[in-house]
Amino acid sequence: MSRIIIVDGSTGYMKIIDDHAVIESFIDEIKDIKFIPEDNQEVGVGWRYSITLSQDDEYTFQFGLTQVNDNYYYTVPDIHPIVDKFYNIVDVQED
Repeated sequence: MSRIIIVDGSTGYMKIIDDHAVIESFIDEIKDIKFIPEDNQEVGVGWRYSITLSQDDEYTFQFGLTQVNDNYYYTVPDIHPIVDKFYNIVDVQED
């Protein structure tokens, strides 16, 4: 990955991580998280963060904290504090 884009669903602010060391740290922290399907797959309302992984300006994968494609999940361990930590270490980027 050469870039991670995190969008805050509450504010719409986008933060871009392109520091290789920070990207590696982020991937290391989330790589073993288990996404467990929710019993209730009804469409939810709103989202906290959207994460987009890209390589050389080509988007490779996008997911939310509780949704991948059209499927809803909970995570073990909880992914929210990890994403929140990385979101808060990066300055806001302009669209």
